[in-house]
Amino acid sequence: MQNTTNIKLDFIKVDEFAILQNEIVFSTKTGFKTDFIFRLVEKKRSIGCVISLSLINEDNILLKLKTTVAFGMYEEFYNSLINDNKLNAPKEFLVEITEIAINIVRGILFTKLEDTIFNKILIPIFDVSEIINEDEVFSLNKDKE
Repeated sequence: MQNTTNIKLDFIKVDEFAILQNEIVFSTKTGFKTDFIFRLVEKKRSIGCVISLSLINEDNILLKLKTTVAFGMYEEFYNSLINDNKLNAPKEFLVEITEIAINIVRGILFTKLEDTIFNKILIPIFDVSEIINEDEVFSLNKDKE
């Protein structure tokens, strides 16, 4: 596990939220679909974990939440990840920030679903390290400010 003293929380932004159905009948075909992407903001030395989450029943999307959780990296740590004008974000680092971001998304979902029929739904626990399989490499701008 990485040392979280190398990062700080920059911002949390709900990019999209929608309840698309007003009722739910749970079945064995009810579940969450989750996607992750990472974005680098060079001038802020920040990496964003964008989590898209959908609750699906049969083939119907019941609700959607897309959230960006951005983590700033302190200069020494940021510079240690750069080689040949590329930033190499190690898998372990990505797993760690994704786990933190998912927990933040759990809290956002809980507050967004208060007073709805979905208020008891929990995002299941899963092993992020089984989903994120490799380092992420970002090309850096050649023109540094």
